[in-house]
Amino acid sequence: MFAMLGIGAFFLVGLLVSIRLLALWRQTRQWPELAAALGLLGIGPLGFCVLMTGLVLFRGTPWMPYFRAAGLGVQALGFVASVSFTWRVFRPKERWAAVLVAGLSLALMGTGIGMIVSPFVPGHLEPHQHADIILKILALGWGAFESLRYWWTFRKRVALGLADPLVSASFLMWGITSGAGALGFVIVYAAIVSLQPGGHPSTPVNLVLSGIGLVAAVSLYLSFLPPQVYRHRVEAHAPASGG
Repeated sequence: MFAMLGIGAFFLVGLLVSIRLLALWRQTRQWPELAAALGLLGIGPLGFCVLMTGLVLFRGTPWMPYFRAAGLGVQALGFVASVSFTWRVFRPKERWAAVLVAGLSLALMGTGIGMIVSPFVPGHLEPHQHADIILKILALGWGAFESLRYWWTFRKRVALGLADPLVSASFLMWGITSGAGALGFVIVYAAIVSLQPGGHPSTPVNLVLSGIGLVAAVSLYLSFLPPQVYRHRVEAHAPASGG
């Protein structure tokens, strides 16, 4: 039970942040807000909950394949929205980034379809299943890199009193969230590859994943829903404006 605590916390925070972003999108009608919300929902709470509903409530029934297909499809769309968010926020004018997003999106949809039509056997992955996990690692890793790059740039501006310290901290927290997600998929990938056919990840692996989920939950919360005490702390440690 404890092994799922961190992952559950991340999904709960992801749901809260997604609702907040969707409410913001209703006001701004801007794509980044919608893409971030759809990415979080698809990768986390919505896609996962649909999958688990099929596995837990409809296992062995004719309905289970439909829930599995829907959950995997929603997750694939979530990753597409995630890479689109990275592009529009961090590289909106870069042609190569637009081409990269198009390629990643097509590849993720292709491997997603492959995941839906072929069964998953622990310890034995088909080529498209390897590709699917690797693409998801790349998608989250790219988001982490771009956000941390922005944080590093803003950090220097904050030191000169030329940028908002809370914005800089938000880039750091989002980078940690994306990086934690990428690391989680790396660990899942390594665990699955090392399993014997029909095996299941060990308790230590689940505990590590739970810890990563908890880190991602905290950083995601601080990125989009920072409490006043956190705001005051960040601003108190920032240089005075005009330094």
